Amino acid sequence: MVDTVQGVRCQFMQMGDGGLLELLEPHGEKSPVLRHLQKGGGLYHLCFEVDDLEGTLQRLRDTGEAVVVCEPVPAPAIDHRRVAFVVTADRDLIEFVEAVRR
Repeated sequence: MVDTVQGVRCQFMQMGDGGLLELLEPHGEKSPVLRHLQKGGGLYHLCFEVDDLEGTLQRLRDTGEAVVVCEPVPAPAIDHRRVAFVVTADRDLIEFVEAVRR
């Protein structure tokens, strides 16, 4: 699956505990994953599913725990649920994905 918004090609692997592992490869010259690989690669980011994406981002803004670097956008690889990215004070990249509404 290619996600042109994020500039990546991705493949998901189901883990034994029910979690997913997402494998990423750059798609295009402006892909942030390409820049990450050029710096040596490694773990790119962690992702957490949240019930309230807007509320989660607002709490992080209010507390100063992280800076939002990508506002919520639809992600084609996960049925167009919205995702957002933040960077923590320790420079960790965290993705939040909106939970499926039931």
